[in-house]
Amino acid sequence: MDAYEKVEEARDEMGIIEDDFIQNERAVGVAEQSFTQKENMFYQHQFPNIFNKLTTDPYQQYTASDEPLPPPPPPPPPPDPVNLAGDLVLVHDAPPPPPMFAPYIGVPGSPRDSQTFPIQPREAFETARDVEVEYNMAMTELESLRKEFDSFRPQSPEQYRRRELHRKLRSSG
Repeated sequence: MDAYEKVEEARDEMGIIEDDFIQNERAVGVAEQSFTQKENMFYQHQFPNIFNKLTTDPYQQYTASDEPLPPPPPPPPPPDPVNLAGDLVLVHDAPPPPPMFAPYIGVPGSPRDSQTFPIQPREAFETARDVEVEYNMAMTELESLRKEFDSFRPQSPEQYRRRELHRKLRSSG
Protein backbone atom coordinates (compact mmCIF):
# COMPACT_ATOMS: atom_id res chain seq x y z
CA MET A 1 0.00 0.00 0.00
CA ASP A 2 2.94 2.28 0.64
CA ALA A 3 4.05 2.09 -3.03
CA TYR A 4 0.56 2.92 -4.25
CA GLU A 5 0.46 6.02 -2.02
CA LYS A 6 3.87 7.15 -3.33
CA VAL A 7 2.69 6.73 -6.92
CA GLU A 8 -0.52 8.62 -6.16
CA GLU A 9 1.43 11.40 -4.44
CA ALA A 10 3.91 11.63 -7.35
CA ARG A 11 0.99 11.73 -9.83
CA ASP A 12 -0.68 14.55 -7.88
CA GLU A 13 2.58 16.49 -7.73
CA MET A 14 3.09 15.98 -11.45
CA GLY A 15 -0.42 17.33 -12.05
CA ILE A 16 0.45 20.46 -10.08
CA ILE A 17 3.71 20.80 -12.01
CA GLU A 18 1.85 20.37 -15.29
CA ASP A 19 -0.72 23.01 -14.31
CA ASP A 20 2.09 25.42 -13.42
CA PHE A 21 3.79 24.66 -16.71
CA ILE A 22 0.60 25.30 -18.70
CA GLN A 23 0.05 28.56 -16.85
CA ASN A 24 3.65 29.64 -17.55
CA GLU A 25 3.25 28.65 -21.19
CA ARG A 26 0.16 30.87 -21.47
CA ALA A 27 2.03 33.78 -19.87
CA VAL A 28 4.84 33.33 -22.37
CA GLY A 29 2.32 33.24 -25.23
CA VAL A 30 0.78 36.52 -24.08
CA ALA A 31 4.21 38.10 -23.64
CA GLU A 32 5.27 36.85 -27.06
CA GLN A 33 2.18 38.36 -28.69
CA SER A 34 2.80 41.67 -26.91
CA PHE A 35 6.42 41.65 -27.99
CA THR A 36 5.48 40.78 -31.58
CA GLN A 37 2.96 43.62 -31.69
CA LYS A 38 5.53 46.11 -30.37
CA GLU A 39 8.12 44.80 -32.82
CA ASN A 40 5.66 45.08 -35.73
CA MET A 41 4.79 48.64 -34.72
CA PHE A 42 8.48 49.51 -34.57
CA TYR A 43 9.30 48.02 -37.97
CA GLN A 44 6.15 49.36 -39.68
CA HIS A 45 6.06 52.89 -38.30
CA GLN A 46 9.17 53.97 -36.41
CA PHE A 47 11.97 52.22 -38.29
CA PRO A 48 10.98 53.47 -41.79
CA ASN A 49 10.94 57.04 -40.49
CA ILE A 50 14.37 56.65 -38.95
CA PHE A 51 15.68 54.84 -42.04
CA ASN A 52 14.33 57.56 -44.36
CA LYS A 53 15.98 60.23 -42.25
CA LEU A 54 19.26 58.33 -42.31
CA THR A 55 19.20 57.74 -46.06
CA THR A 56 18.16 61.27 -46.99
CA ASP A 57 21.42 63.02 -47.73
CA PRO A 58 21.14 66.59 -46.42
CA TYR A 59 23.97 67.63 -48.72
CA GLN A 60 21.97 66.66 -51.81
CA GLN A 61 19.60 69.64 -51.59
CA TYR A 62 20.37 70.88 -55.07
CA THR A 63 17.92 71.83 -57.74
CA ALA A 64 17.73 70.12 -61.08
CA SER A 65 19.72 71.95 -63.70
CA ASP A 66 19.91 71.58 -67.44
CA GLU A 67 23.57 72.56 -67.40
CA PRO A 68 25.85 69.55 -67.62
CA LEU A 69 28.90 69.43 -65.41
CA PRO A 70 32.07 70.56 -67.14
CA PRO A 71 34.24 67.69 -68.32
CA PRO A 72 37.25 66.88 -66.17
CA PRO A 73 40.56 68.27 -67.38
CA PRO A 74 42.68 65.92 -69.48
CA PRO A 75 45.46 64.11 -67.62
CA PRO A 76 48.93 65.64 -67.87
CA PRO A 77 51.29 63.99 -70.34
CA PRO A 78 53.77 61.49 -68.94
CA PRO A 79 57.22 62.88 -68.15
CA ASP A 80 60.06 62.37 -70.61
CA PRO A 81 62.26 59.28 -70.19
CA VAL A 82 65.37 59.80 -68.09
CA ASN A 83 68.79 58.50 -69.23
CA LEU A 84 70.58 57.14 -66.17
CA ALA A 85 73.70 55.61 -67.62
CA GLY A 86 74.75 54.36 -71.01
CA ASP A 87 72.07 51.91 -72.17
CA LEU A 88 69.78 52.19 -69.08
CA VAL A 89 66.67 54.31 -69.67
CA LEU A 90 64.04 54.95 -66.97
CA VAL A 91 60.52 55.41 -68.33
CA HIS A 92 57.84 56.84 -66.06
CA ASP A 93 54.43 55.22 -65.88
CA ALA A 94 51.44 57.21 -67.01
CA PRO A 95 49.66 59.09 -64.23
CA PRO A 96 46.51 57.50 -62.82
CA PRO A 97 43.29 58.36 -64.65
CA PRO A 98 41.16 61.14 -63.18
CA PRO A 99 38.10 60.15 -61.13
CA MET A 100 34.99 59.25 -63.11
CA PHE A 101 32.99 62.07 -61.62
CA ALA A 102 35.23 64.95 -60.74
CA PRO A 103 33.79 67.19 -58.05
CA TYR A 104 32.47 70.48 -59.37
CA ILE A 105 34.21 73.46 -57.89
CA GLY A 106 32.06 76.46 -58.58
CA VAL A 107 33.27 79.94 -59.28
CA PRO A 108 32.15 82.35 -56.55
CA GLY A 109 29.23 84.40 -57.76
CA SER A 110 28.27 82.03 -60.57
CA PRO A 111 24.64 80.87 -60.71
CA ARG A 112 25.67 77.26 -60.10
CA ASP A 113 27.64 78.21 -57.01
CA SER A 114 24.76 79.69 -55.03
CA GLN A 115 21.55 78.38 -56.57
CA THR A 116 22.34 74.80 -57.41
CA PHE A 117 23.97 73.70 -54.15
CA PRO A 118 22.37 75.47 -51.17
CA ILE A 119 24.11 73.50 -48.42
CA GLN A 120 23.83 74.33 -44.75
CA PRO A 121 26.52 72.10 -43.26
CA ARG A 122 25.83 72.92 -39.61
CA GLU A 123 22.10 72.20 -39.88
CA ALA A 124 22.74 69.07 -41.90
CA PHE A 125 25.23 67.85 -39.30
CA GLU A 126 22.78 68.53 -36.45
CA THR A 127 20.01 66.72 -38.34
CA ALA A 128 22.29 63.75 -38.93
CA ARG A 129 23.17 63.68 -35.22
CA ASP A 130 19.47 63.85 -34.26
CA VAL A 131 18.73 60.92 -36.55
CA GLU A 132 21.64 58.99 -35.08
CA VAL A 133 20.39 59.66 -31.54
CA GLU A 134 16.86 58.59 -32.53
CA TYR A 135 18.21 55.45 -34.15
CA ASN A 136 20.28 54.57 -31.06
CA MET A 137 17.27 55.16 -28.80
CA ALA A 138 15.08 52.94 -30.98
CA MET A 139 17.68 50.18 -31.03
CA THR A 140 18.05 50.42 -27.23
CA GLU A 141 14.27 50.10 -26.86
CA LEU A 142 14.24 47.12 -29.21
CA GLU A 143 17.01 45.44 -27.20
CA SER A 144 15.14 46.03 -23.92
CA LEU A 145 11.99 44.52 -25.45
CA ARG A 146 13.99 41.48 -26.52
CA LYS A 147 15.41 41.07 -23.00
CA GLU A 148 11.93 41.46 -21.52
CA PHE A 149 10.59 38.80 -23.86
CA ASP A 150 13.47 36.46 -23.05
CA SER A 151 12.75 36.85 -19.33
CA PHE A 152 9.25 35.43 -19.92
CA ARG A 153 10.56 32.47 -21.88
CA PRO A 154 10.70 29.45 -19.57
CA GLN A 155 13.08 26.58 -19.83
CA SER A 156 12.17 23.76 -22.17
CA PRO A 157 9.35 21.55 -20.84
CA GLU A 158 11.67 18.57 -20.50
CA GLN A 159 14.20 20.52 -18.41
CA TYR A 160 11.38 21.91 -16.28
CA ARG A 161 9.89 18.45 -15.63
CA ARG A 162 13.27 16.90 -14.84
CA ARG A 163 14.12 19.66 -12.38
CA GLU A 164 10.76 19.41 -10.61
CA LEU A 165 10.83 15.59 -10.42
CA HIS A 166 14.39 15.66 -9.11
CA ARG A 167 13.37 18.19 -6.45
CA LYS A 168 10.33 16.08 -5.44
CA LEU A 169 12.30 12.84 -5.28
CA ARG A 170 14.98 14.45 -3.09
CA SER A 171 12.37 15.78 -0.68
CA SER A 172 10.48 12.46 -0.41
CA GLY A 173 13.55 10.16 -0.42
